[in-house]
Amino acid sequence: MGRARDASRIPKMPTITVPPLDEVQKPAFEYRDVYIGEAFDKDWAARNKTNGTDTHLDASTGGKVVRLAHSFYSLIPPAEYFKSHPEYFSLVGGKRRGEDAKLCLTNPDMLRIATEHVLRWMKEYPEATIFQIQPNDVGGWCEFDNCKRVTREEGGAGSGLLLRFINAIAKQAEKVYPDKSIETLAYAYTEAPPAKTRPRHNVHICMCPIGACQAHPYEKCRYDTYIMNHLRGWAKITDSGDLYVWHYNANYSHYLLPVPDFDELAADLPMYKRNCVVGLFMQGSVPEGGSDAPLRAYVLARLLWDVNANVPKAIREFHEIYYGRAAAPMLAYFRLVQNLVRFPPEGEGQHWWCCRSPRFGDATLDKARRLLAQAQAKAENETVRMRVQSAEGETFIRLRGIRARQEVRGEEWHVRTCRPRGRKESLPGVDQPIAEFRHNVFRRRKDPGGMAGREQKLRSCETLSGEETGEFLVPVTHRSRPQRPRHPDD
Repeated sequence: MGRARDASRIPKMPTITVPPLDEVQKPAFEYRDVYIGEAFDKDWAARNKTNGTDTHLDASTGGKVVRLAHSFYSLIPPAEYFKSHPEYFSLVGGKRRGEDAKLCLTNPDMLRIATEHVLRWMKEYPEATIFQIQPNDVGGWCEFDNCKRVTREEGGAGSGLLLRFINAIAKQAEKVYPDKSIETLAYAYTEAPPAKTRPRHNVHICMCPIGACQAHPYEKCRYDTYIMNHLRGWAKITDSGDLYVWHYNANYSHYLLPVPDFDELAADLPMYKRNCVVGLFMQGSVPEGGSDAPLRAYVLARLLWDVNANVPKAIREFHEIYYGRAAAPMLAYFRLVQNLVRFPPEGEGQHWWCCRSPRFGDATLDKARRLLAQAQAKAENETVRMRVQSAEGETFIRLRGIRARQEVRGEEWHVRTCRPRGRKESLPGVDQPIAEFRHNVFRRRKDPGGMAGREQKLRSCETLSGEETGEFLVPVTHRSRPQRPRHPDD
């Protein structure tokens, strides 16, 4: 089995005897998308039985599921329609808005044009089977009287307004393309299921639990009670085979930071199966180089095929193959990170959200550094040393970032690979060590698809709120995703 793209265990036998075979396997989920850079490789995806849209699978390996996603503004581009038809766009604060907002989903002319666009996409991309229509990932839901009336009829759930719009498009699409489906998101404002409207049989609902505590199994965490209520609500009103989940499993404040969610993953993929979910988009780190990315991809692939997979065994085997003689300290380091969130007495019991960082005390950081130093000493070759160095980079940046948060003008900052335009002063204890880390690691990396991706992340960052960004940190006020619930640990 290929644990990682560059690490496999292939048993050797002097003679291979194939007994009579009569075996049928059925995957736990029809859609198995491990959205992690290390999981896109064609051979890796085929061996590990994933079928996500972004994999490099083709007909020679059995193909893949092709999903195409379009935002509201792809359907109705403001540059084309806003000036002549502002009524197609959201009414916000008494004014129609053609940017950073949504559409007026009860406008019949806008619906007609949107449907024509979807039919055109279906014709242009015959290989795609699922067409996802996403509201823009901003605020600005429409406050027009008809839109507010529909929302009231749906018990205050924004999903009812969205679903009526999607159902109308899906009804027309089925007449021309009965083999294709429309997918939309139960995300943030539309996460709660509606009171009246039900998805058509050719409509997929993809629930996106962006506000969940990702540290603990959803069924056991008090912060995830509302997530479970929403999931069970969608399961009750969605046809069998039409419920997907967009699951977050990376640290979006910085892809290099440790992600203590393996216990949660081992528990929640079986939970999804019990609650009628048939497809999972597991959003990790892209491009390559995220925290535990090769291990994470392997474990997720195992669970997506068989929710009863032995996760502790898979983790142990991965470490043995990937780290060789350095496996013992690396496994101890892995458990140290996971113990940040495990409940006492085994761990610290922290809660963790995907847009923040777990807290490392000084004692934990010191122990992490010692374990990684032991692993470096035990590594038998340069390949293994670089793998250990990757994990060491996660802890290194976390160590520097935790100090930086205390030093930058008393503000709460998130560790990111960027700096707001205008802040030119260096950060004591941060900028120089980061430069040294770049020099010591990246100059030794020969694989351009691996640590080079990390270097790119350290050199650049997405533009936030229209500002040019540069070096290391960005303040919390620039977050664009929905805020998680507050909790006593804050």
